Amino acid sequence: MEEQQLVISAYFDGVNEDRFADVGALFAPAGQLIAPGVPVRTGPEEIATYFARALASYPVHHDDPFRVIHAPQTSTVEIAFT
Repeated sequence: MEEQQLVISAYFDGVNEDRFADVGALFAPAGQLIAPGVPVRTGPEEIATYFARALASYPVHHDDPFRVIHAPQTSTVEIAFT
C-alpha cells in the first residue's frame, strides 16, 4: 500500500502544479480515466490532455486529499477542491 500512496501523492502533486504530462505518465498505456459527462480517456497522452482542458478554466486550483483509504489493489481518496 506504500506504493499506492506514492502514486496518489504524485498524482495530486502533478494536478496541483499543472504538470499534466506527469499525471498522465502515472497511467499505463491502456489505463483509462472515466470521468462523469465525458468520453473515456485511454492512455497517458489522452489523460494528460483531459486534465489540461478540464482545469484550464481554473487558473488557481488546489485538490486537497484529506482522507485516503487503502485496500489491496485499490485506494479511495476524498478531496476538497478549491
